[in-house]
Amino acid sequence: MSRLLEAVESSKNMLVDYVPHSAALGLVVVDAKPGQTWLKVPWNEKLVGNPASGVLHGGVITTVLDNSAGVSVATSLPDMRAIATLDLRIDYMKP
Repeated sequence: MSRLLEAVESSKNMLVDYVPHSAALGLVVVDAKPGQTWLKVPWNEKLVGNPASGVLHGGVITTVLDNSAGVSVATSLPDMRAIATLDLRIDYMKP
């Protein structure tokens, strides 16, 4: 078991709390296993991108995806180390 995963057992949110943007959004780690992560963001009206539909802002969704991927990679490594997103792109398409 990786040291990072051992840390998860004692404090799951330590995986996102050290990222100020994630902490500000209130990201919560629901569960984490080697190579797998489940995150959630509590509903907050301030995070809505389209008031007419109530849909969350795309930046919030992208942050959840980015953090989930990063934590998943980190929990797969034998030792804790910094994880960086090299390229992240979200394309929105018409319905």
